Amino acid sequence: MQTADEPRLRALSRRIQAGNCVLALGPGASTYRPDSREAPLTVLLAEELSADPRLSSVPGLNCEDLRHVAQALLEKEPDSSLLQDQVVEFYKRFSGRTTEFHENIAALPFRLCITTTPDDFLYTAFTQAGKSPTRHFYNFRRSHALPILEASVQRPLIYHLYGYSSEPDSLVLTENDLIDFLVRVVRNEPPLPPFIRAMLCKAETTCLFVDLGFKNWYLRVLLQALQLYGHSDMSVALEQPEFFAQSLQHQTTVYFSGPKTMSIHFRQDSLAEFATNLRTAYATVYPETGQTAPQQPPSSAPCVFLSYASEDRPVVDHLAERLEFRGLAVWQDHKRLRAGDNWERALMYVLNKQVDYVVVVQTPAMTGRVEGVFYTEIAEALKRQKNMRAGARFVFPVQHGIGTVLPELNELHSISVDTEEGVDRLALSINEDWQRRTMSAAGASS
Repeated sequence: MQTADEPRLRALSRRIQAGNCVLALGPGASTYRPDSREAPLTVLLAEELSADPRLSSVPGLNCEDLRHVAQALLEKEPDSSLLQDQVVEFYKRFSGRTTEFHENIAALPFRLCITTTPDDFLYTAFTQAGKSPTRHFYNFRRSHALPILEASVQRPLIYHLYGYSSEPDSLVLTENDLIDFLVRVVRNEPPLPPFIRAMLCKAETTCLFVDLGFKNWYLRVLLQALQLYGHSDMSVALEQPEFFAQSLQHQTTVYFSGPKTMSIHFRQDSLAEFATNLRTAYATVYPETGQTAPQQPPSSAPCVFLSYASEDRPVVDHLAERLEFRGLAVWQDHKRLRAGDNWERALMYVLNKQVDYVVVVQTPAMTGRVEGVFYTEIAEALKRQKNMRAGARFVFPVQHGIGTVLPELNELHSISVDTEEGVDRLALSINEDWQRRTMSAAGASS
């Protein structure tokens, strides 16, 4: 028998399948049970920080409010880096952990996931589901030069809106940080990545908000700055029971039902139960949809070596996936080398004996560096190309993101791989040269 809730879950499932639903996780989505109770990590962190003896005399300290506690600590110790280090060390304890909620969410075909906490629960869940998630984050203090590729079902993007632990000063911890963060987002200085902006601005985009905290005044400012208002379809928001018990809930629901805001269906659900029910509803609508392993390139496929700056590994991993989807074999150092290998000796052997082409992935990170192993790779690749017959190609320079071309590659045509069309052009160029090579080899042997 169908329950009244099933049509809503099926409608949400269709939006997720179509790629029109953005997952937005608030602080209550990541929980842990240290003893008899289950609590959000942000609450556990706030309680731990509030145990600092210097805060014992602070009147009215809310020991469960991370921003309040962090602000009080900052007033006692103006060096913000000490607080940031404490937070980074706290989240390290949960490395490799996830929850049932995240596991069920990771089984669904979300492409873009925005989170307001620096934990890796969702990243771990996606990885365990056989996907290859990428991680990026906003730093309200400065811009990031690293470009972001379009996300996909197999390669979902997790975007840490309030910063991430790899850059501790990016974390939005205190009440002052929150104000500064909102000002920067409203001004778009530093700017949010174009892919994020484009996805959020689409009229058909909806969101699944999980404990984002709609009782907080600043959320309206943030949603307006992210240009999420005025969309055509209804979003869904899961909120804590306290939200529905307060009179503020009435004001919030009225506000988010106006034609110039965004329509939101507010729900009071257990997160684990909701995710289980949503996954079940999705399987009902799309019973044949399942995760399948990508097909291996045929044994006759040319093998491509990707040369890149270490900072660009997420970009390059995604490019490798897209080339393999187009039937090319890809040689990658972090997948093929074993601990203890002599890299320089192995590199010479790989470039001269094991691969058929070298693709140099030029990005602002690469062209901005004066040294790097990739310079040795490029020099050796160009040396091998000089020993080939006229017209044969071995080195294929490509560009990702806005940047200059390396002087060493000025004489070769570079292809932009910012779009799927660009990747198609690269794969076609490699395959055409490979076909000429194989035909020439067949003619020579006959």
